[in-house]
Amino acid sequence: MSKSDQKLNTRLEHFIAEQGVIITLVPRSVQLHFEEAIDASLTRTLSMRLDLDPEEDVQLPDGRSLKMLSWTMTLIEGSIYNELATKEGAIGLVFHLKESAEVIDGYSPESFHVGSALKPEKFSTLIEAIQNGRLPDQIQITVRGLKYGWCPDGSLKVWDIKTNPDAFLINMQFNIPLIITGERFSDSNDKSLYDDRFPATSGDIRALEQKLTESFTELHHEAQKRWIGLVCLLLVVIVMLFFRS
Repeated sequence: MSKSDQKLNTRLEHFIAEQGVIITLVPRSVQLHFEEAIDASLTRTLSMRLDLDPEEDVQLPDGRSLKMLSWTMTLIEGSIYNELATKEGAIGLVFHLKESAEVIDGYSPESFHVGSALKPEKFSTLIEAIQNGRLPDQIQITVRGLKYGWCPDGSLKVWDIKTNPDAFLINMQFNIPLIITGERFSDSNDKSLYDDRFPATSGDIRALEQKLTESFTELHHEAQKRWIGLVCLLLVVIVMLFFRS
């Protein structure tokens, strides 16, 4: 490699390091936590469980894949996550948590955790969407401290967790569907996922009631037909026995 190429690669790596690496996460569940204090302050947080996008991978420099590790996320309503993130021009942090078997806290598997602040107006928008059954399809986080791997589409990320266990979160993007359709999870083996994420509406309940009523009416008519058929059969048997006698 020529010196000019080396300089170009160095500049490119520096640019990527400053701009950050994009990781796509898929939310699986979410909980709202809030606490009211005596000073009338109200603290609200959202906690999520997520998976890494199936088409992406995060690897160590030695090639070990971290694709199957679980991800969690905590969103705090506010403008600042902590002083360290603010000092580095970030909105939050991404942590690599080692496997732990502490006696007091119990066993904790190796995992990743994302912590960030979300401004009140955006926090409320996200809560409103979730309460209406619209959990984000994807959450894309931009992290400073990782590198892209050899894949040209950027799907492979490399994280040296030994030298850099904590990375800075500089951007988050939430992709929330405006229309919910059952086909959204048509390819998923876990059909209960749709039911867990999208609560039934009053329209769904009315449709279910109508379907149950129609089914009951159909069963009732079928039972009547069977009783009539049985009565006719008995009459035929009685007539045959009468003439034989």
